[in-house]
Amino acid sequence: DFNQYIDYKTHQLLPAQRAIFMEQLFSPGATFYNYSFEFTVPPEIEIHRFEKSLDLIFSSHPGLMMTFSQDDDGNILQKYTPDLYKKVTLEENIPSEDLKRPFDLFGKHLFRARLYRKDDKIIFFFCINHILFSGFSLKLLGRQFEEVYSGKLPEIDCYIKLLNENDKKWESGDFVRNTEYYKKLINDFE
Repeated sequence: DFNQYIDYKTHQLLPAQRAIFMEQLFSPGATFYNYSFEFTVPPEIEIHRFEKSLDLIFSSHPGLMMTFSQDDDGNILQKYTPDLYKKVTLEENIPSEDLKRPFDLFGKHLFRARLYRKDDKIIFFFCINHILFSGFSLKLLGRQFEEVYSGKLPEIDCYIKLLNENDKKWESGDFVRNTEYYKKLINDFE
């Protein structure tokens, strides 16, 4: 059951996410951390099945459904918020600037998936912020989409489990102690 892997509490960012988040705060309006692609959907693809496959994939990956917020102490946190997800449906012409704009780092999902008609073609557009995904993850998602479109159920994602393990490290004080140790080393070196 997918729900046994899900929780709705807030989680600390992973170390790499923290670094990417900070860089993006100092580069508002930049899109260099966005992975995006679009392709023409082949005419033999059944659009309704394509839409359903996308929704199954996206909803089975809690990492895609995370939003970021800041607590009273200034910590950046992430939380699973599937209720913000908007199903992918075929739309008419969409201006390209609507697709490729920067992400708002707070309170919204950090990916966009759109399926739209342009002239006589159907285009699939996908854009995700690197804070959630690497290029390798994108390749895995593409492979999983092919499997789901062919009728297989998506695999259960272990992202929440990873976040819970990270939270335990954070709460144990190891992260803070290690950070202070390396800051001291750098300061001594300089």
